[in-house]
Amino acid sequence: MKNIVKKEVWVMDHFSIKFILYKIKNGDTICCIAKKFGITIEMILEANKNKSPRQLTVGDTLRVPIIVFVEVLHRERSW
Repeated sequence: MKNIVKKEVWVMDHFSIKFILYKIKNGDTICCIAKKFGITIEMILEANKNKSPRQLTVGDTLRVPIIVFVEVLHRERSW
């Protein structure tokens, strides 16, 4: 996708949350962006608390959270 500007990653215990900076294009809505990335509107709004959805314009960027589940392998210690 050419609208992705930057990627950011947070790693948790069993999943990581990647934030993609998405550049808004003509015709985009919060709903269609959420569907495009398989997330909820609420997740986009939470990641962009400082932006009003009603004031977004073409060319603005949104942080879009992407959740990636990771397998955690535990290693037993031998004492």
